[in-house]
Amino acid sequence: MQPNDRIQTVIIVHLPADFHLTHRREMLLALAMELPGSVAMLLVNRPVTFDVTPLKYPRKFWTGIWHTRVQLEPDRRTWIMTPRLAFHETIAQRSETLVGINRGLMAAQLKTTLSKYFPMATRIIQWIYHPVQDWVFGTIEGAGKIYECYDEYRWRPTGEFDERTWIKEQRTLQSADLTFVTTEGLGIPRAAFAERLECLPNGVPEYFFSPATQPADPIDTITQPRIGYLGNARTGVDFGLLEAIFRGRSQWNLVFIGPVEDESAIRNLKRLSNVHFLGQRPQHQIPGLLQRLDVGLVPLLDTGFTRVMAPLKLAEYLSCGVPVVATDLPDMRKFMSVVKLVPGQQAPYDSAIAECLAQGKPSVSAGLIEAARPYSWNAICSQRLIPILSEVFRFSSQAVHVQESDF
Repeated sequence: MQPNDRIQTVIIVHLPADFHLTHRREMLLALAMELPGSVAMLLVNRPVTFDVTPLKYPRKFWTGIWHTRVQLEPDRRTWIMTPRLAFHETIAQRSETLVGINRGLMAAQLKTTLSKYFPMATRIIQWIYHPVQDWVFGTIEGAGKIYECYDEYRWRPTGEFDERTWIKEQRTLQSADLTFVTTEGLGIPRAAFAERLECLPNGVPEYFFSPATQPADPIDTITQPRIGYLGNARTGVDFGLLEAIFRGRSQWNLVFIGPVEDESAIRNLKRLSNVHFLGQRPQHQIPGLLQRLDVGLVPLLDTGFTRVMAPLKLAEYLSCGVPVVATDLPDMRKFMSVVKLVPGQQAPYDSAIAECLAQGKPSVSAGLIEAARPYSWNAICSQRLIPILSEVFRFSSQAVHVQESDF
């Protein structure tokens, strides 16, 4: 990779997970294609550390500990850097000395990467996703600061208020030049602390709206009707509600698509012959799987953690034309014209699912897809995100085609 002398602004995004795993991957790819040619994105993977990485990710440790890896993605608009740190950031938080060591190591690697690949850049912007990451704001003096809040960190998924994290988040909000939240509910308690706060909703890739090729898949062996849940099987999902519904409706099949984070929570569901777990699937397979569902569910418990959610799965279901039944929570009511919102109880859920099945997916799919179109990442980035970034950080909002010769 050669230095790019045309880059004047670099947005450094400190990812919540490695790029190939993060749920923000598709949004960042869409953003990279919409940015003007004078702006580059440097995505920072989760660091290789001496304390945690050897135990959890030994292959990543032995391939990444020897040097700071930087690679250019096929879109030729996105660079990915995998840094090396002494300590995992949650462990480093116990001591300002450990944070200082990590900060010095990160600063040195970022500055080396910037000078090597973007020697003419005069504006740097740093983007984080969680208060525990705010230590990186001190790595480059004068850099702009963006904090994106997509979960309710004030509340643990189990329902307890997390005062320590909320105090830390207040400091993060006060230090950021720009704060994004995914729902209006997340914005209400944070607006008083943020210099500028904007709502940036969850979205879906453009390919979710196109008919997906459907090679044979294990889901095809499950008889219809197929009622699906897309996402992590974890705290916050009302597993008791699902057990009650599908124990009483043996002719319906419940299909989980996604990882299981809490095996104990699904123990009773696993005993039911009409409940199926497909496991985690690559993102590009999701549209094909969703199109095989008759109904999609968002069966959340009503807690402080979930009350401000408008889950990503909601837009994913709709973009694939899948009728949705969801627990009636405040930030999902903007979808009430196309989603059946019901109390989190067996009888209302059962009736709503039955109504969707009786109505039939073909009669409503086109309307659901149209309702989801404003929530494509391309639309969100071009119509909302780019104008906000351009206004706050004062760079041109006009996208410029990048030539092969630029690299």
